[in-house]
Amino acid sequence: GGAVHSITSGHGLTAMQAITAVTPDAAWQSQMDDIGGGPEVGKYADPVILGADLNAVESDTIRDIAIHETRLEGRRRFAA
Repeated sequence: GGAVHSITSGHGLTAMQAITAVTPDAAWQSQMDDIGGGPEVGKYADPVILGADLNAVESDTIRDIAIHETRLEGRRRFAA
């Protein structure tokens, strides 16, 4: 198996820049920003409930944050 690398590892991205890259920016790139990519009325969102604030931890510890819940299409898909 290969090494696992963080999206921010060695690239100089903050946690919020990395999240933006895979949410609103990704929706824009796929020309779906009119229906998704952010928590706005009328747009799809698949939220994740984390055990810590991504902005309050060191980037090398983000991988250790507990995932409490995920939702997809409005339905709970995972709960710890």
